[in-house]
Amino acid sequence: MEDPGYAHHYQALYDVKQKLLKAVAWKYRSSLISAYNFFENASVSRDSSLEETARVIKSRQAKNICLGVLAALDTPDIHALIKQQFETAACTTDRLSAFAAYLNSSAPDKIEVLRAFEAESKKNLIAWEAFLSVIGNNSSVDAVELVREMERSDAFRIEQTNDQRALYGSFARNRKKSLQTEEGRALFAEILRKLAPVNEYTTVNLLNAFANIDQMEIRYHIPLVEILAGLLEELDPQKFPSVYNRIRKLLLGAPKAVEAYGIEHGKIQALQS
Repeated sequence: MEDPGYAHHYQALYDVKQKLLKAVAWKYRSSLISAYNFFENASVSRDSSLEETARVIKSRQAKNICLGVLAALDTPDIHALIKQQFETAACTTDRLSAFAAYLNSSAPDKIEVLRAFEAESKKNLIAWEAFLSVIGNNSSVDAVELVREMERSDAFRIEQTNDQRALYGSFARNRKKSLQTEEGRALFAEILRKLAPVNEYTTVNLLNAFANIDQMEIRYHIPLVEILAGLLEELDPQKFPSVYNRIRKLLLGAPKAVEAYGIEHGKIQALQS
């Protein structure tokens, strides 16, 4: 979104996009299904040449774009199409695209699919990282609870950079959930507190999600500043200098939000020095 007045209205932009995709999918449903089937057939490789590999990749990309548009319909027949791709996919990209679409749907068995895929993904570190990324980035109504469940998984290791980056990093960037929902903010604050003593570098990267507080809607200013102000009070600047200084910089870069917070809760002492 080029207009800075709307660029950081994350949930609103997502909702508008979904409405547009749904309208397109309803109007061109048959054509999209035909195109999906065409590219599905075209994505079968005939030989191992570089030219053929490039052609197959493009066909898969087109197929998954069609699937993504159709997924906006969220109807039983489209659920079946998505699930079929998930179960029969010949490559990881196709499978993850289908899994992400299924997770964001209202399909009644999506949690069963998730559990089975989780059990399978645990067996391979690369697959596990990809699985966690989809969970952190999902847009379903139970998105925050799914992230919490993955945190509790016996396969999740908070000390592993890959796990941090995949689950926490994707959730942080999923700002419509991590910043714009009450439960998401609560979880994000917990993550930052837990992660700071484990990996400062990853924590600083997660904090970048707060980079545009002043450009967000006013109703989010105070709760987001409250998270950062609370962290400043709790963190020892000598033990966690990178995280501490990044938070100060973020707050100094959001004067409107900090002022609104100050009126309601008082000035942030760490910013007065």
